[in-house]
Amino acid sequence: DGNCIAIIDCAGACGGGAVEDECGVCDGDNICWDTFDCDPNNTGTYVTCPVGSDYVCAPTEADCFAGGCDGTTGVPDCDGSMTCCPAGWVGDGWADCSEQWFGCDLSCYDNDGGDCEEDSGAYSWLCPDSGVYYPFEDSCNNNCTDACLQNFTVAANDNLGYNPDRIPFTAPEVNNQSREECEFVVGSDADCAGQCFGELVEDECGICEGPGIPDGACDCEGTFPGDNFDCDGNCLVETDCNGECGGTAVDDECGVCGGDGSSCDFKAFISLSSNGDVLYTSSEDIYGFQFAVVGTNATVTGASGGASEASGFSLSVGGEGVILGFSFSGAFIPAGSGVLTSLDFEGDGDVCLGSLIVSGPGGSNIVSEIGDGTTEPGDASDDCTVLDICTPGDVTGDNDVSIMDIVSIVAGILGPDYYEECADIDGDGSVNIMDVVAIVQIILNPRESGASSAVMYKTGDTLNISGDGFIGAVQMTLSHSSDFSIS
Repeated sequence: DGNCIAIIDCAGACGGGAVEDECGVCDGDNICWDTFDCDPNNTGTYVTCPVGSDYVCAPTEADCFAGGCDGTTGVPDCDGSMTCCPAGWVGDGWADCSEQWFGCDLSCYDNDGGDCEEDSGAYSWLCPDSGVYYPFEDSCNNNCTDACLQNFTVAANDNLGYNPDRIPFTAPEVNNQSREECEFVVGSDADCAGQCFGELVEDECGICEGPGIPDGACDCEGTFPGDNFDCDGNCLVETDCNGECGGTAVDDECGVCGGDGSSCDFKAFISLSSNGDVLYTSSEDIYGFQFAVVGTNATVTGASGGASEASGFSLSVGGEGVILGFSFSGAFIPAGSGVLTSLDFEGDGDVCLGSLIVSGPGGSNIVSEIGDGTTEPGDASDDCTVLDICTPGDVTGDNDVSIMDIVSIVAGILGPDYYEECADIDGDGSVNIMDVVAIVQIILNPRESGASSAVMYKTGDTLNISGDGFIGAVQMTLSHSSDFSIS
């Protein structure tokens, strides 16, 4: 009846002897992807490829991913090492035999063109130093140190007429040293778990059928971004005035980030007028002050007068236009307003105040601002002025007091609403015949215009005196210790 009365083997042969190997492959050679060691003797010749690679074994790990031994671009090596050889090497006229002279054994393929038969054209020329046979004299000489020897046995037979062109590859129907498709090497037909035609895939972390990067995490290690940041370090919310992402600090009314508003609770205002007077308004007694004067074309040369002089302050002009005023005796300028001091300049143009410090008792700080207090805190628009300083009587601005100034002033007086600061000699806020008489006196008797007030001050080792007119003599008393002398 044709019924098999014997045991049918795994290949379906009645009474056959094929059995499954430990990998579950019928009549396999126990080469299992997850247990096979490609280099058991640690020679470094092969590496065992990771699960999911194109090959089980390869010369280097980079070669594990080469497109697969699918019979189109590559074929399995006949030595059973599970490495892959170029498919075009089969039947190309080179001796790819068990000696593996060129790195592959392709003798198991039935369409190898007889390349491994010793009387074939593949054995035409011998390199004596390596024992390798070549099909062509040039290729032999190019790879051999000694002169190549011709194989006369090959020359005497008819195999020299073989076709050296590479022939198409066809896989052998029966070959116990190779496996079809993805069962021999893991190629494109196998999934990441090595299952032939399986559907499992690697996640973005390289794990076969892994969970991938956790939701919200930045990497495979599960690192999460900081609060208010994305994985690239970009702030996802508003930054505060300190530049802190998601911070709550804001500018106070003084423009200070995170401030409490006290930094602009000003108690004193200092400003510079166009005539060189430094004006002040202070709700607290002033025990000292310091500021810098910077001019485009003007340089401060001295400071005198005003409330500073009246309160006995010592005034000094230092380098880079720094003005310093204080009392050695602890005197102070009472709270109020007026002229703090008057500055002398060389040149004219824009002049600005800066680096202001105002001191209270015991060196305490008086919160102060440059300006007259009518602008917003930090507004620098009132920190500067354009100098308009003139010599008393010099209304024409020619740096000389003459009849030309008299004529100009008289013409102004005869007109409506005339006022010129340089013509107001007596400082009463108006220009009239009294100022004309005073200017005439300046012209006729320049040294007879007596000073009504004067200030004496020390600059370095020099004692100076400044008045609003001619000073004919000076008398003073010096108080000193016993070791004092004047040379």
